[in-house]
Amino acid sequence: PPATFQTKTFETEETVMHSSIKKPPYSTGEEIANSVTHGLGVVAIWVPGGGGRKGRNMGLWQPLSLLEFSDLSRKGSEGLFRFKEVRRPHLHVRIPHEVPRSAVAFFLAELVSKTLPEDTPHPEIAQALWQTTLALDSEPHIAWLHVVFLARLVQLLGLAPTEPPSLRHGLSWRTGEWVWEPLRDEDHLEPALAHRWTSLCTHGDLSALAGCQSKDRKALLVGSLRYLRHQMGAPTGLKSLAVLEELFS
Repeated sequence: PPATFQTKTFETEETVMHSSIKKPPYSTGEEIANSVTHGLGVVAIWVPGGGGRKGRNMGLWQPLSLLEFSDLSRKGSEGLFRFKEVRRPHLHVRIPHEVPRSAVAFFLAELVSKTLPEDTPHPEIAQALWQTTLALDSEPHIAWLHVVFLARLVQLLGLAPTEPPSLRHGLSWRTGEWVWEPLRDEDHLEPALAHRWTSLCTHGDLSALAGCQSKDRKALLVGSLRYLRHQMGAPTGLKSLAVLEELFS
């Protein structure tokens, strides 16, 4: 159920965990985790005891861990969030132990945390990431899951292209506009694949991917990221992308 929110403080908050956990710029034994929350957007959370590096609660702070916090709050309008308790409503079974699933988890967490501005709620995106995480841990085939989520992200950000004017129009990643017989370069997507991608973005039509090959997956992955950068300036510097491309090439 949706969390109950109050001003700057709420009782329970569902959170898709961070893309990274890092030490603060001073030595305290604690660390900072970036989290994608339903009600607050991307926030930095103070993790007491460094996330349990000595074996205590280490599993809580892995990329795409699904967590629920109680009494998550901070003083004032800036600074780190703190919490009273944290628990996992779902314990991942396959993500921590299967390299392809772990790679997708790192990518999705980094993608969302570097795409959404901090402290700006996008509950529909957080919910989509939550559902995608559950699928990543349970579905038998996950080779296209990150591309499907990217298409969903584009749609939820209001950036999905309009319907194509004709079957011979391709898509410009740079402008998001349809072009007649596009150039064959990194900033253009050829008509057939462009129509599949648009159907996936606007209608969530998974059948649009039927018959696609690994080269098509790479084209849509890299092109979608380029499209987001052109449209909103993010994401940039995704360290997880190279591993993902290597695994699913």
